[in-house]
Amino acid sequence: MIEVDPPDLQLSSQLSKSSFNHQVKEIVETNLRTGRFQRVCNFLGKPLTSEEYTDLVANHYAAHHDLVSQLMQGNQGAWEQLWKWLFRAAYTLLLRRNWDSEDAYIRAQEATQDTCLSIYCQVYPYDCSFDAWTLTILRHHVFRSHHRPRNPLDLPDVVEPLEKSPQLAADFGDLVSIEQLEPLLRAISQLRSPAQQQVIDFLFFQGLSSEETAKKLNKTTQAIYNLKERALANLRALLQAEKQ
Repeated sequence: MIEVDPPDLQLSSQLSKSSFNHQVKEIVETNLRTGRFQRVCNFLGKPLTSEEYTDLVANHYAAHHDLVSQLMQGNQGAWEQLWKWLFRAAYTLLLRRNWDSEDAYIRAQEATQDTCLSIYCQVYPYDCSFDAWTLTILRHHVFRSHHRPRNPLDLPDVVEPLEKSPQLAADFGDLVSIEQLEPLLRAISQLRSPAQQQVIDFLFFQGLSSEETAKKLNKTTQAIYNLKERALANLRALLQAEKQ
C-alpha cells in the first residue's frame, strides 16, 4: 500500500500523515472488499494497479474529506449549500428536457430531497469527485418514476461518476444558475414568433443539432440559422430592456 502525503489544499481539518494514510487504507480496503474497485476498472476499460487506485482515493480524500465530514455531522450550512447546488442542477436539466417550468420546479425539489437522503445514507467511495458522484445520484432520482414509488435509498451501485463520464458532461457540463435562467425563460416566452421559440428550445435546451432541428420543423438548415440569429437578437433586446 502506498503512503501518500495529503496534497496542500488548505483543508480546515488538520490530518496528520499517519491519520491520512490510515483513512485512505481503510477506504481502499472497503472498496476492494465490496467489488467497487473492479467495477471502476470495468468502467474505465482498463485495469488499475493497487498503487494507482490508492493514489486516486488519496487525492479525492484530501480534496473532499472536509465537506463530507461536515455533511455527515449535520452541518446546516453545508447541507443548504449542497441543496441549492443540486436543485439548480436538477431544475436546469429538466428544463432542457422540455419540462414545464412549474412541473420542473416540483420535480427538482423531489429529486433534490431524495438525493440528499441518499448522500447521507450512502458511503462516498472517494474514487471519483464528490460533485460527479452526487450528480450521478441526482440524475438517477430525476429520471426515475415520477410517482416516486421507490425507496430513495434503493440505488444501483454508483460507478458512473468518474471525470470522463460523457453522460454527466452532456447533462451538467455547462450548468447555469437559476438566477441567470429565469430572466432568459421570461424573454423566450415573450418572443412573438413560435418558430423562434421552437428553435431556441430545440437547439439550446434539448441540445439538438441544426440538422435535427431542421427535420423536426420541416425547414432547411439555413432557415434554422436565420431563425436562431433573429431569436438571439430579439432575446438580447428583451433582456436588455428588462435590466433598464
